Amino acid sequence: MQVAPAHAWPCRAGNSQGTGSVNGTAMRNLTKPAWTFYIDTLLFTTPVLDDRGNLYFAPMNGMIYSLDPNGELRWKHKLLGTQPPTPALVDDLLVLADSLGYGYGLNLKTGKVRWVREVAKQTGTDSWAVIADHGLALFALSEDDETNTSQLIAVEASSGEERWTFALNTTLHNVAPAFADGGSAVVFVDSNAGVYKLAADTGRLLWSVPGYSWSVPEGPAQVYRSLAGGVQVYDGIVYSTGNPTFAAGIARAHRVDTGELVWQSKKFKEHVSNSGVVGVIDGVLTYICGYGFTPPLHLTLPTARKPFISTLVALNALTGEILWTFKSPKWDQDIAAGQKFLELGIPNIPNSWSTATIAGDGTVYVTWMGGIVFALDGRNGHLISSYSTEEGGQSQPVIGHNGELVVGCGVHVMLFRPCRNSSACEEPGWSLW
Repeated sequence: MQVAPAHAWPCRAGNSQGTGSVNGTAMRNLTKPAWTFYIDTLLFTTPVLDDRGNLYFAPMNGMIYSLDPNGELRWKHKLLGTQPPTPALVDDLLVLADSLGYGYGLNLKTGKVRWVREVAKQTGTDSWAVIADHGLALFALSEDDETNTSQLIAVEASSGEERWTFALNTTLHNVAPAFADGGSAVVFVDSNAGVYKLAADTGRLLWSVPGYSWSVPEGPAQVYRSLAGGVQVYDGIVYSTGNPTFAAGIARAHRVDTGELVWQSKKFKEHVSNSGVVGVIDGVLTYICGYGFTPPLHLTLPTARKPFISTLVALNALTGEILWTFKSPKWDQDIAAGQKFLELGIPNIPNSWSTATIAGDGTVYVTWMGGIVFALDGRNGHLISSYSTEEGGQSQPVIGHNGELVVGCGVHVMLFRPCRNSSACEEPGWSLW
């Protein structure tokens, strides 16, 4: 069972178990945002929400923002480096890191630095996330590009003092660890889709299962055996995804106590593009992930051809059987939607799907690289509504205590409020496909 955190959305996936499912609900008919906030850079990480509805997010340039529930700026703070991860809310602190390997604890009210420490030589890769629980914050950091080694580092969230380091002879990509066994264990996946369980108090390895070892094709776009570095823990099972070949994806479920394989899905015909989510929908424990090639992978992979059509798939989380699929519109461009800074050499390259979010009423929210946020019926995958953001988004949709839905996409963060006008609620914001 899940325990609702005090903060509305304290970390990536909404909780330290990484489930991506919450008890709260949000607007199902996506008409238009209550407000939109412009950022002068790209956002690849997920915003977090505190218990008062204040919003915090970390764009690529290392400028950290906090907004109030009405979208007004509360404060901003520039880190020493750039490319921060999705931060974590721990009591009255915002815990995060930067490209130089510094970890930070920022005061939630003011943005002032409570602590800063060098925890590694550089940051993690792409859109990774800090996850915290029981006073412990986890940093997944790539230590050495030349040797392809990396580290998972645990620090005291209140001070940044290092508790332990777990070294790997492989890389970490998009990693978002999860806590298991009531906070006494940590699970995560490496860039090969190998799964690990560590003791949370010491970092001692308890078990690991191997990932995949196919040769990564050379080309202008990077390809990983795991593009989705998040894991999900629910009722003694840890869920993960990976890419068993350069042209296929898969979802797997292992027992948390032993690492024994419970099930693995049939191979998807394209890469799994982001982390999955798990939650109960209409009495059925459901696992949802997305697969589909992302441009410009067609410049590296011979099987990645235009037009791109991405698939969101729901599986029975107890058996791995497919419950439903949802297909995106066709995308015939060489890059995702929304390229404000492309001329400056800063392309917006999200995965084909963001990580989805499962609301308490079974609605599934997800953003797509073609610049649309979808609301789907989680029982069958039928489209409820959609809204065109005109920018591909990597951020996971976020649900707050008051029914707000926060979507990050490209250079914007937008917030949808629950509809108070019944007639307006009948007018969903359909996108033209």
